[in-house]
Amino acid sequence: MGFFGSHELPDALLIGQRPRIMDAFAGYEGVCRLEDFDLPFGSLLEREELYRLRDESGLTGQEFYVRYFVPAEAMGTVLELGVMTLPQSGPSDQ
Repeated sequence: MGFFGSHELPDALLIGQRPRIMDAFAGYEGVCRLEDFDLPFGSLLEREELYRLRDESGLTGQEFYVRYFVPAEAMGTVLELGVMTLPQSGPSDQ
């Protein structure tokens, strides 16, 4: 496992993880976000149906995820809870 600066994060993060990581870089603690994503197959698919689509695609699980879910953009995000803390002394991302 490696460490990355805020501008060096890998592209293939799990959906919704980038905002959480950026919150940590910004010094937020105890964050709760409400996020609304435009998902490629709609939000009403059952897990079994999604697995069936993955299996029929001929792609590996990671390839399927990267192709269909990594590009998903948050249509809206609301910071519902969180506090900004002072930066701690130590290595800086700046």
